[in-house]
Amino acid sequence: MAVSEEEMLQWLTINESAKTMLERVLERQKPSLAPLPPLHRVNLHGGHVLEMAGQSGSGKSEIMLQAVVSCILPKEWQGLRLGGSEKPAVFIDLDCHFDMPRLVKLLHFRVREAQAYKDLSERAAPAWSLAMGVDSVDELLATSLKRFYFKRCFNSFEFLVALKTIRPLLKHLEMEHGSSAQLLLIDSIGAFYWLDRAVRSVPTDAGRKALSLHTVSEAVVRELGQLVRTYPSLLIMATKTIIHHEPGKEYSAQMGSSNQNIDRNQVEGNVSGTGSSAVKFRSKQGNFHREYMPAAWQGFVTHRLLLQGPYRSESDDVFFTAKWDLPPSELVDRFVIHNGGIKLANGRSM
Repeated sequence: MAVSEEEMLQWLTINESAKTMLERVLERQKPSLAPLPPLHRVNLHGGHVLEMAGQSGSGKSEIMLQAVVSCILPKEWQGLRLGGSEKPAVFIDLDCHFDMPRLVKLLHFRVREAQAYKDLSERAAPAWSLAMGVDSVDELLATSLKRFYFKRCFNSFEFLVALKTIRPLLKHLEMEHGSSAQLLLIDSIGAFYWLDRAVRSVPTDAGRKALSLHTVSEAVVRELGQLVRTYPSLLIMATKTIIHHEPGKEYSAQMGSSNQNIDRNQVEGNVSGTGSSAVKFRSKQGNFHREYMPAAWQGFVTHRLLLQGPYRSESDDVFFTAKWDLPPSELVDRFVIHNGGIKLANGRSM
């Protein structure tokens, strides 16, 4: 089709300066979240797809809740440094394990922690009840939770429908809150794997692919890819339960046992001589992570974090471990989960 000279000139017309272009590009490279353990070692920003893989109870959902808290809370409020992004977050629950009371509890704890830090820095008496009051805090939490959208799906078809209809939702959130969504969280991406695998390919109209595990996965990746292209600042986080692992391989020997003592031939808690508080993995056996998701999803993931635990040490402390598989790293971080969230435990004696 011939293009008129006027259309060509219009296409060549400069619509932004070099400064504006650099600001736009560099804005995408800014970290989407404040450094949160155990995600602190990698600069995650819009356009990335993070997969957190581990067995049930290894801390995957807790990390996602921590990310939601940091996303929807404001950066500051009544003089308190909350460290939030004040941006919308969308949570798609495929496992039906979402814990709303836990999210509210983490929000409360973040505010109390900020108040305690302020009192300590000002060397003042605790002023939790005097400075804010219950009504004021409840108003803050209610405002923050308006930036949080939750959707539950019970099969792959509902999941695909949710992804098909999510763009109008993101546009609505952007208009309502003045900023585009920062997080899209999926818990867990492999929830319907066995159901989809057990169902035989469903024939469709002529010219269309038969519905199967692989075509559903391709459709999911296609929809998510379009979201990332439409909203460059969107960070996708997904959990995945590890269902295939080989006994005797790295991590797997003690996986999922909260009563066993830690094998000190596998994990060592000494601080390295370079000043890093990371825990170095000593075993040279193969990696415990064995992929089962279709190739379409594997190629879509840009970052992968492997989670392990819970462990119970000789001192009766319960902790978890995290190791980056993509990008690869030999460092293993230890962290604990308490009422207020997640804390690194690399420097602690276990």
